[in-house]
Parts: sequence; C-alpha cells; structure tokens
Amino acid sequence: MSGEDEARQGVVDRMSLASADLLGDRLDALRELFPEALTEGKVDLERLRVALGGQVDEGRERYGLTWAGKAEAMRCIQVPSTGTLLPVPAESVDFDTSENVFIEGDNLEVLKLLQKSYYGKVKLIYIDPPYNTGNEFIYPDNFREGLQDYLRYSGQVDGEGIKLSTNTETDGRFHSKWLSMMWPRLFLARNLLRDDGFLCASISDHECAALRFVLNEVFGEENFVAQFVWKSRQFPDDRTLTHVSVDHEYLLVYARRNGTAFLGVGRDESKFANPDEDPRGPWMSRSLLGLATKEQRPNLHYTIEDPATGYKYDPPPETGWRYAKEKMARLIENGCVLFPKKADGRPREKKFRRDITSSLRSIPSIITDVHTSHGTKEIRELFGFQAFDFPKPTELVRTLVEQTTSDDDLILDFFAGSATTGHAVYLQNARDGLRRRFVCVQLPEPTSAGSEAEQRGFPTIGAIGRERLRLAAQTVAKGIAESLDLNHGGIADL
Repeated sequence: MSGEDEARQGVVDRMSLASADLLGDRLDALRELFPEALTEGKVDLERLRVALGGQVDEGRERYGLTWAGKAEAMRCIQVPSTGTLLPVPAESVDFDTSENVFIEGDNLEVLKLLQKSYYGKVKLIYIDPPYNTGNEFIYPDNFREGLQDYLRYSGQVDGEGIKLSTNTETDGRFHSKWLSMMWPRLFLARNLLRDDGFLCASISDHECAALRFVLNEVFGEENFVAQFVWKSRQFPDDRTLTHVSVDHEYLLVYARRNGTAFLGVGRDESKFANPDEDPRGPWMSRSLLGLATKEQRPNLHYTIEDPATGYKYDPPPETGWRYAKEKMARLIENGCVLFPKKADGRPREKKFRRDITSSLRSIPSIITDVHTSHGTKEIRELFGFQAFDFPKPTELVRTLVEQTTSDDDLILDFFAGSATTGHAVYLQNARDGLRRRFVCVQLPEPTSAGSEAEQRGFPTIGAIGRERLRLAAQTVAKGIAESLDLNHGGIADL
C-alpha cells in the first residue's frame, strides 16, 4: 500500500461509526479531522465553516484566540502546493542509502508536499521558530506566500509589488502576522505526527502565550504535556533598562493523542543504602509532608505519636502529611517511619528501594544544566568561526530526542536553522546505538551581507546547516565504534 493509500485508509478508519455511541464517534472523527473547530469540548460551527473554506461573521464573541487575518490563514491550508522536491545528489553524502533529508525551501510548501509520504509517520517534531522580537523575519503583507514570493521579498530575486519590511512592533499587525505565519504550519505538522508523537516548540516571552493558545486550538487543550522553563542564559545580563535579566525561554510540548508520556530519567541509586541492615534491603529517607492546607485536605492534618518515646508531632498548617491517618498508622506499625531523637524534630519516611516499581522518575520541568552559550561554542568548534548566531545547544534537543523516540523513529524540524536537530539525532544514535532518522527543512534565507559566514562561502543559512550535518557526522564518527552506521543525510531543494 502506498503512503497516499495508507493516509486515505487512516482517514477511513478514523471515520468509523461502528460504536454504539454514534454522536461520540462523530465528535471524535470531527476532532480528528478539524481540531480547530472545537473549543472547550464543543463544536464551533463558524470555525468549522472556515475550516471548510467558507466565510463567517467574525462579530460574535466566543472563547478563544483570534487575530486579524486568522480566517485567511486557516483557508490557505487548502491551497495546494505548486512546488516540487528536487534531489541534489552532488551535495549529499551517501545519497542512495541515506534516510536522512535536509530540504531547503519554504516550509509551508514543504509541509504540504510531505503530507503524502509522511502522514502519521513522524514521532517527534522539534521547532525553533522566529521569536517575533521585531526584526527576525521578513514578512509580506500577503502572508500566504509560496516559494517564489519568499525568494522575492527576501531579496534573492527581483520582483515588483511586494512590500518589504521586517515585522516591527510599530506595525499594527505585529502579532497577527506572526500568528498567521505559524497557524497553518502547525496544523499541517500535526497531520504528520504518529498517534504517539510529540511536538516540542521553543519560544520566548514575546509569543509564548499566543503560541500556547494556537497549540491548544490545533492539538486540543487536553493534549498539552508540559511547558518547560529553560534557563538559557548562563549569567545575568546587567545591560537591561529594567534591571531585570531575562534568563529563560520555554519549551511547549503537545502530544498527538492524550496519554502519551515521556520516557523519564533514571533514579539516583546512590541515595539508597542499608546502614541498619534492615532485612527489607536498601532504603532512603524522604519527607512525610504533603502539599495541602487544613482547609483543602483536613484528613491530612492530624497528630502522630512515636510509640517508643511518646513524643507527638503535628504537620505544618500549610502542608499537612503526605498520607491519610490510616496509611500513616500502617507505616508506623511496619517500622517505615523514622522518628527524630528530639521532640522538636520532624518524622520522615523510610522508603525501601524494593517498593519502587519503576527505575525511572519524572523529568523536571525546569532545565538548568545547558545554556545558549553551549550551542555557540559548538558552532565555533565545528566551523572554526561563529557561523550562526544563538543556535540551540544540541544537548537540549538531544534530551528531547532521547525522551520521546526510539529505534527507527523519524524526527522533523521545519525551522532547521543551523541543523541542531539533525546534529542531536546523530549524537543520540551514537549514545544508544539506535537508528533514528530526521528531516530538516530550512527557508532559503540569505546570510547577512558582509557577514563572516557570507565571506567564507555560505550564501544561505541552509548552506550552513548542510555543512554542519557533514561536520557533525564526521565528529561523531570519531568517537564511536566503526560498526555504527551514522546514515548521513541527503540534500534536497524545493
């Protein structure tokens, strides 16, 4: 069965009304095909009309995010792509055997072209889109651009009638233009995800709230997984006018379907020991305090007594105990509560390793051990000069790859930049010996005129990304066994 037939069969399967709950099945099918038409669990008929290409009265009030040009942004999804992917064997490594692809072209058109071959096959999408800080991306008044439009307004070919400008904050549609650019790309990206797939998007304070609203609409609020806070700046910035150093960015994570989970991180086994030679084996001491006030959980606020000393202990009024009174009594009876030697101490739980069924713990939502400066250093060491400004560090993306993918999984990045995602896939494959694949898509954006990158023969950011993948593959290969096939990437142009 071809990719197109599989995609069509998938739609047929999702539209099945075999269940006795006919209304529920129809709503599920509608949610699958038109997630943007549901808000707060109900069908918004006007949104559905827009999704089907119709016009709506935009004067009615409703819950949700709207902006100037949203209806047109939704309709542009239905415009078929006129582009074609052209292989470039001369610029590829192992072109005939590689399953990795780097595509230089307009990512909206590329996402449309990928629908047939990659529908429902991508396990992880990671994107680092423009943060919309005022001068990051050039955008035409008509946001429904094709590749030739992009080439004109980015200054790569001549053209007439297109207003060239950066998206400045003085523009009356500053946020609207960014949202109109993002919405159709996110919608098309969702189609490419497997049922157990994830989308992870880096973003800053400028558009975090708006992006989360859009992702809630495209993926469904119930499929929100996490909003990671990444301490991107290693040292505070003392140059700010507000005297507030913004040291963080965010990672928004959504699942294709509710219930999909990250892998988790390994437990620190060094915390377990058996100093008292307890026959139940190694144990660790952990807090018995809870998270609820007496008003919230009165059953967790009570007095416990040390049966050996008679000392009595009450929890803090703002936390209470971790367990209800009955379970606490069983723990005390079984010798699983460590009482302090003094009456003013705090009892703790004696938690045995054998009682912990999983060897993995939840991954923290605050990331503090990798910074933007690490990505800058990586680029400088690979190229011998600063070929790209503010690249994401590979360790940040590698962790996402490790947490969400396994053998033979496909990873997509359609805002590839310097190709950090491809580099991160190489590193994770080298670490665990698996064969993940990637597709990276980068706009044909020229490097800054007179920049060192241009002077050294990199006319576009795509050229930097392609070279990085070659250099990264060579660097990774030096540190792993010769038997590991890195499966270097192929190159395509749109």
